Amino acid sequence: MNYRNIAASIVATLLLLPTLSFAQSSEAPVTRSSIRAELKQLEHAGFQPGAANMFYPDELRAAEQRIRQSGQRKSVAIPLSDTASQ
Repeated sequence: MNYRNIAASIVATLLLLPTLSFAQSSEAPVTRSSIRAELKQLEHAGFQPGAANMFYPDELRAAEQRIRQSGQRKSVAIPLSDTASQ
């Protein structure tokens, strides 16, 4: 490939990254208190956010599942984890 084409594609990618990072659509703004409430629910469901654990994503999903099963999840503007990217 031509170095100019490579450089142009890198520049184009770098210019598009900030645009993609703000491509969230939310119905309501996320507040600090809503995030703290979610964290408290997760901790109550058995998730330990400060623990150094290599199984962190699995434990987070398990806590989210327990919250969904118990029906105590409050409506929030964003999901807690992205399970679609796996």
